[in-house]
Amino acid sequence: MMTINLRLTGRLAVVVGGGPVAERKARALLQAGARVRVVSPELTLGLRTLWERGRIEVLQRPYTPGDASGAILVVAATGRREVDAAVARQAEADERLFSVSGEPEMGNVTFTAEVRRGPVHVAISTDGASPALARRLRRELERTVGPEYGQLAELLGEVREQVQRHPGRSGAERSALFASIVRGPALDLLARGEEEAARALVHGMVSSFLAEVPDRTAAPTLAPGIPSGEGGHPVDVAGKRILGIAKGLDRGLVLVNTGDGKGKSTAAFGTALRAVGQGMRVLVVQFIKGNWRTGEQQAPRWLPGLEWYKGGYGFVRIRRSHKTEEEHGQRAQATWAFAREKVAGDGYDLLVLDEINVAMRLGFIDPAEVAGWLTSGKPRRLHVILTGRGAPAEVVEAADTVTEMKLVKHAYQQGIGAVKGIEF
Repeated sequence: MMTINLRLTGRLAVVVGGGPVAERKARALLQAGARVRVVSPELTLGLRTLWERGRIEVLQRPYTPGDASGAILVVAATGRREVDAAVARQAEADERLFSVSGEPEMGNVTFTAEVRRGPVHVAISTDGASPALARRLRRELERTVGPEYGQLAELLGEVREQVQRHPGRSGAERSALFASIVRGPALDLLARGEEEAARALVHGMVSSFLAEVPDRTAAPTLAPGIPSGEGGHPVDVAGKRILGIAKGLDRGLVLVNTGDGKGKSTAAFGTALRAVGQGMRVLVVQFIKGNWRTGEQQAPRWLPGLEWYKGGYGFVRIRRSHKTEEEHGQRAQATWAFAREKVAGDGYDLLVLDEINVAMRLGFIDPAEVAGWLTSGKPRRLHVILTGRGAPAEVVEAADTVTEMKLVKHAYQQGIGAVKGIEF
């Protein structure tokens, strides 16, 4: 068996039978846009009402072979095996599509259980083995696949032709745009009822995509001191090209911000902002830092696609701490477990593990375990940023990019405390 979509709009479908099953099939066919002819000497009240309102054609008599003339699909639903078998034999001889209710093996078509959300149709089939199981699966999917999926499909339909016809973008670039929209915050906005915000986001991403057409012929402009090779592209000392946009990258990068200088978390949050602007879904998980109000944790209110989780009790090994070191360690372990579980479903593009380096340096989390997860445990395409001073050697080794913030001068040395909007 193979599930296909059959376009029935304006096409004739014949339902043989007049009972409740036949009525359900007739209504499903009407919903699909078909012209429906019912053949049966007796009709349910529902079928009779549809007939009286001109929604269906009725031949109120027993079925005869010519009743399916011109039909693309025949449904046998009398409940009488000998009649349904005769209908099936005639349909097969006429080389029509046909289905036999209650006897799926007799037909060449079976009806699927279906969840509809606007243009989104999710079909469930058990190849006729268990209609009851198919119905249960449909009920479960109805709870999971909300109306926001249909709304997003309609939004994508609005912009698809415009994107597809644009001459300045490749097929791969167009596919990447649609993938970023689907992975991005638009679906969450629609689920929260913020349809206008979702529409503005989708149309904004498309407008930016169409406006920023890359010049594929121009050589890049290089900073002074960077040697250039053929075509003006930057090269290293061996003459190998070193700069440009990474195309076809099939894995996420691991970045570490460490050192005694200010800016480790700040740089990570800046990257998070950049990622959200590209339609990516970002999760920030904070270790050590306590539950005080900071500016960055308010950002998700204004940036759909950015999620924030604060898992620390506050700074460790200071007099003001009301928690034991064991409690800090337990909380760090729980936060680490939460982060891994949260991103396991591959729904995120970037994970920021803020101050996890400190948690490892204090012995709360095993650096070897973190390094192992970074190299072989995380979702392959997930980018990860780890911040905090004292990054362990194992994590540095596992990273693609490591930046050490050097303390040259700090306002704190002048007696200036933490400044709102700068430090928090």
